[in-house]
This record gives sequence, C-alpha cells and structure tokens, in this order.
Amino acid sequence: MDIFLSINNREQVIQLPIIPASFQIEFSNNNETFNTVSQGDLNIIGNKGLKSFTLETFFPNKEYEFAKSKKYTGDEFVEIILQWVDRRVPIRVVIINKDGGEIVNLAMTIDSFNYGYDKAGDVVYSLTLKEFRFVGVN
Repeated sequence: MDIFLSINNREQVIQLPIIPASFQIEFSNNNETFNTVSQGDLNIIGNKGLKSFTLETFFPNKEYEFAKSKKYTGDEFVEIILQWVDRRVPIRVVIINKDGGEIVNLAMTIDSFNYGYDKAGDVVYSLTLKEFRFVGVN
C-alpha cells in the first residue's frame, strides 16, 4: 500500500514513508428521526455525509530500510503539513493498494494534526482528514 498527499493540483506531493498498520474510513448519512403522534419515530433518509479517517504512524528521523520514501526527515514532514494547514486549502489524498488499485482518491481537509517524538527520535503523529466537497453553482 502507498499513501500520497498533495496540495494545489500536485504543486507539492509527499509519499508517507511509513504506512499505518490499519485505518478505517468513517462514513455516515445525515438521516433525521422525527417523532409523530400516529406512527411514532420515523427515520428520514438524508444526504450523504462526509468521509473521514485518521492516519496514525510515524515519520522517521533516521533511515529505515522499510521506509517507502526517504525524501524528507520526520521534522521536514511536520513542517510541510503545518505549512499546508496554514494555506487553508484542501489537499488530495490518494491511497493505492498493493495491486495498484485506488482505495481512496479524495480532496480532504486536515481536521487535526497531533505529533510528538518517541525515544528513537522519530516523529509519531495522528493526522485526521475529512472529505472536502467543492461547491458547485447550478
């Protein structure tokens, strides 16, 4: 599996060097429940909600043979993501399975980015992303 993040139509692309062991894509509909006098509760099907997920792994600050990308240090990855947050524009997230098929290809916002350091000096982080829908005018 490979995970790529990019900004502004591939102006800058990063490949995550260490892939999380697992992640789950969260998705829900915006359904509403109404209470009626004669029929009790009714569930009204709403519009499709936004997908989101959290990636939890680490950015290496030293070279590991198993790292997918060695272009940046862990601290440089942190700086890139913080710069992207400051730009306040959506990023593109592409996740490709081992057979080359796309699992995810979405415009997303960075909802939260938490990071720290482990005893080896690597940057451990949690990156929460939420689907971004471009507003269309009809």
